Amino acid sequence: MIRRVMAADLPTPALLVDEEIFEANIAAASALLRGTAKTLRPHVKTHRTPALARRQLAEAVIGVTCATVGEMEVMADAGITDLLLANEVASTDKVQRIAALARRARVTVAVDDLAQIDALSAAAQAFSVHLDVLVDVDVGLRRCGLTGERQLLEAAAAVERMPALRLAGIMGYEGRLRASLPDRHEKAKSVFRTLAEVCRLLAVAGYGVDVVSGAGTSTLLEAVADPTITEIQAGTYALMEPDLEGLHLPFRCAVAVAATVISRSGCRAVVDAGRKTLGCEYGLPLTIEEGRVAVSISEEHTVFEWPGTPPPLGTIVLLRPSQVRTTFNLHDRAWVVGRDASIREVAVEARGRSQ
Repeated sequence: MIRRVMAADLPTPALLVDEEIFEANIAAASALLRGTAKTLRPHVKTHRTPALARRQLAEAVIGVTCATVGEMEVMADAGITDLLLANEVASTDKVQRIAALARRARVTVAVDDLAQIDALSAAAQAFSVHLDVLVDVDVGLRRCGLTGERQLLEAAAAVERMPALRLAGIMGYEGRLRASLPDRHEKAKSVFRTLAEVCRLLAVAGYGVDVVSGAGTSTLLEAVADPTITEIQAGTYALMEPDLEGLHLPFRCAVAVAATVISRSGCRAVVDAGRKTLGCEYGLPLTIEEGRVAVSISEEHTVFEWPGTPPPLGTIVLLRPSQVRTTFNLHDRAWVVGRDASIREVAVEARGRSQ
C-alpha cells in the first residue's frame, strides 16, 4: 500500500508504516504461538510508538518489553499495564520511577546484582507496591547477566527474602544471533539449553521459575519449538528488517522512508534523507521499487547510482532502512498507510526516552 502514496503531499523524509503488512505480521506471530503455552511480550524499543504497541496487544499479547524506564512511562501513560524492563538500573531516580510505575501497572524488572535487588526492594516498600523480578542470565552475549551457579543462587535467594519483591523467573537474551550466522539454529539451541540448566539449578535449590523470558525475532521459531522458553521478547517481527527476511520467517518489511530527489548529475541521484532519518547499522538503505543500494550516505543526503536517466527532481523515492529501531528513534512521527491508501499520523512518543 505504501507504493500507492508515493505522490502524496507528505513532508520528506517521512517515516511510513504499511498497515496491511504490519497487521499480517502481527497475525502471523499470533498464529505461531497458537496452541502453545508460550506468550509473546513484544519489545517496544522497536518502534517506541504506543499506537503500534496497542495494536500488538490486541492479538492476545501478555504485555510489552521495554529497554528503558522512559519507555515504560510512555507505555503506561498510553494505558498499557503489563511492563517488563529487560534491562538493569542502578540509579536511585530510576529505581524510584520503577516503583512509582507499579502503582498503575504490573511491573517486572531484570536484575544481575545484589545492590539492584536491595534498591528495588527499598523503593517498592517506600511506594507500598510489589515488583516481579527476573534474574538476568548471561547466555553468551557478554553484556548484562549472571553466569556462575553461586551468583545465580545468591541473586535468587536475595530476591526471595526481600519484602515487596517476587522471584518470577529468569531471562536471557541472545540478540547477536542474526541472519549472518549460518549456525544460528545450533547457537539458539545452546542458549536455550543454558536457560534450562539454570531452571534446574534453581528448582533443585527450591526456587520456583514461572517465567523464562528471552529470544528475539531472529530466534523466534527456535523459541516456539523449545520447551524451556515461556515468554518471547521479539519486537522487530511486526515491522521487520531486510537482513531478517532471509530467515524464512512469516514476516515482511512494513517500513519505508519516503525521500525526495533533490539533485542529480549523470547517473547519480541524491535524496533528502540521510543518517539523521535512516538507521544504517546493518548496511546502507536501498530503494524499494528498483532495489538499488545506496553508494554513500551523510547526515542529510543519500546518493544512488542510477544507470540511464535518474528520476526528475521532486520524485518521491521509497527507501528501506537496514535498521528499524534506530530509524524510528530518529523521527517524531510516522504515517501509517492503510489498505485503502489512507494516511494516519502517529506519534513516536517514546523517541529520545532513553533515561
